[in-house]
Amino acid sequence: FLLTCLTHFDKNNNAHIGIEEYIPFLGNFWKEIYKIYNGENITLPILGDGITRFKIGGCETKVDSQKLIEIIIWTYELSNIKLSSKITIIIYEKNKNNVNLLDLKRKYP
Repeated sequence: FLLTCLTHFDKNNNAHIGIEEYIPFLGNFWKEIYKIYNGENITLPILGDGITRFKIGGCETKVDSQKLIEIIIWTYELSNIKLSSKITIIIYEKNKNNVNLLDLKRKYP
């Protein structure tokens, strides 16, 4: 198990992160996974798809599940880390209609 934190909390306990912080977070995430995975399969949720509020250009916005999955895959590809195990991203029931698996399969065969 790996525990990670990707957000900051404001004075009202709202979780938020800037998109300019999210991408480096994922880069570091993949480096840490590589250090400890020991050939085991990797299972993770859509990171940032819960109560996280994204800030882009200083404005709060919601980033949809599809885009978050694409960013997670994109940062893995950019990391040049090659894991020999299976990576599974869990899509919870509440988000299943917000993700186009066929589109993801076309973009990331």
